[in-house]
Amino acid sequence: MSTETVLQSYVVAYVFWLCMSLGCFGLMLLHHVLRGRWGLVILRLLEAGSKTLPLMAIGMVPILLAYRTLYPWASPDIAAHDHVLHAKLWYLNAPFWIGRTVAFFAFWIGMTALLTRWTKAEDRTGDPDYGQKRSNVSAPGLVLYVLSVTFAFTDLVMALEAHWFSTIWGVLFVVQQGLAAMSLVVLIVLVGSRRPPFAGLVTPALTRDLGNMLLTLTMLWGYLSISQYLIIWQTNLPEEVQHFVVRQHEGWNWVATFVVIGQFFVPFLLLLSTALKRSARMLGTVAAGILLVRAVDVIWTVAPGFQNQAAHSVALDAAMIVTVGLAWWAWFAAARRTAAPLPSYDPRLVEAVSHA
Repeated sequence: MSTETVLQSYVVAYVFWLCMSLGCFGLMLLHHVLRGRWGLVILRLLEAGSKTLPLMAIGMVPILLAYRTLYPWASPDIAAHDHVLHAKLWYLNAPFWIGRTVAFFAFWIGMTALLTRWTKAEDRTGDPDYGQKRSNVSAPGLVLYVLSVTFAFTDLVMALEAHWFSTIWGVLFVVQQGLAAMSLVVLIVLVGSRRPPFAGLVTPALTRDLGNMLLTLTMLWGYLSISQYLIIWQTNLPEEVQHFVVRQHEGWNWVATFVVIGQFFVPFLLLLSTALKRSARMLGTVAAGILLVRAVDVIWTVAPGFQNQAAHSVALDAAMIVTVGLAWWAWFAAARRTAAPLPSYDPRLVEAVSHA
């Protein structure tokens, strides 16, 4: 097993877990803007997931050190004989690439620290002004989140195929991140629905709201995915179609079929059922299935983009996702212990806890 093969699988695993962290971050911002009842029970989970971003910043270091091995634009020999890459070197160059990465993580981590500090301050003081502060910051924060994710995943994933581009790429990753994070927190809440701190709070009304969030994100993923495919298929430009041509050979077409069925058709049809969304056990099963297919989708999206695929191992991808996931989960569990399991500043949740 070569070092290059291990690095490739590490990138696949890293992308999956970075999507999880950023999905929690994005949903946390969304909750602070909307202040919906659905987000109160899962807020501390979203905060804990967002607090794993320092771990992901550390995890980015091996990729930064090995960028010459992973990215074709970083190879002087390749870039010198490729006019497309040569034209993009004003953007795809090591100092600018690393600088952007540092800036993105500084924004994500700084915003997380600020918002979590304000939620704990409101718990402590009961001052409702903190809620308005969070909304005021989170609204522009959502816009910056979408922009930063667009550029970050262009640098991290799209740049593996430097001729390829898609204007839907950033928004698609935003939705994928939300879907992965929502699936995880829904699964955690529903698995622990009979134990503190969630005992008595997981009502049919809550599971319906969470199920509707999963349904909305599933529909958005399907819409954006088919839009991207149809636009590229219709224009039929060589630099664009190559992305899908590569993924229709070597068994990747079967993986794509599995993802489309498992990521859209099955959860979409199941989540249309109000009865299913009111059942904690059934909704938890759907969330677990979505989470599994998310991992497969990340492998399908990232792995075929590497220059040297001859020795690439999907089994190693799966093993690496589990390995990185253990570190992510340990950091996530530690982050959960830094705050009360439920926010106490919102009277709607306080009344529900008292009733339970």
